[in-house]
Amino acid sequence: LSNERIIIIGENTYYWYVSYFSILCGVGIAVPVDKELPNNEIENVIKRSHAAAVIYSKKKKDAIDKIKDNLPMVKYFIEMNSDEPVQGRDVGIENVIAEGKKLTDAGNTEYMDVEIDPEEFKFLIFTSGTTSQAKGVMLCHRNLAENVNAVSKYVKIYERDRFLCALEAAGVDNWSGYGYAYEILEEWDDEDKYE
Repeated sequence: LSNERIIIIGENTYYWYVSYFSILCGVGIAVPVDKELPNNEIENVIKRSHAAAVIYSKKKKDAIDKIKDNLPMVKYFIEMNSDEPVQGRDVGIENVIAEGKKLTDAGNTEYMDVEIDPEEFKFLIFTSGTTSQAKGVMLCHRNLAENVNAVSKYVKIYERDRFLCALEAAGVDNWSGYGYAYEILEEWDDEDKYE
């Protein structure tokens, strides 16, 4: 799926973020989609974005099942929290992760060797479409970094602070017109674990 557009739709979960950051670190172009959209709008965004894959949560499974026959251009439908093997176009994300681990364990460093180009198109965000159909906004890593830097005008940042910056995962709120969600991860160290 290198350089392909990949839809992510679902709740703010571990697998949402694993998917999002895996895409941004070299796999393709992230297209986060508001989980609250009706099925016809989800289908519309998938078609308009020319997505090659759709990563979705279990709560969105029924919605995806209802529209997938209308989306022949999608190569893979990847279900979060699933370890199902590839069956046609369907696969569980645990299976995808396991296959990736096999590649890296065998010495394949292609994913880790990807160089991030700050100007490369890596995010496609659809606006709310309040006056008409939602518009796609193309962003690059530099755009994301500039928004992180803009936070320093409003938040005191210390050298020990760490940021996790993700395009709006839940698709509900907007920040700076792009829907960025920010978290300051304070006192982060190697012993911290996430569940």
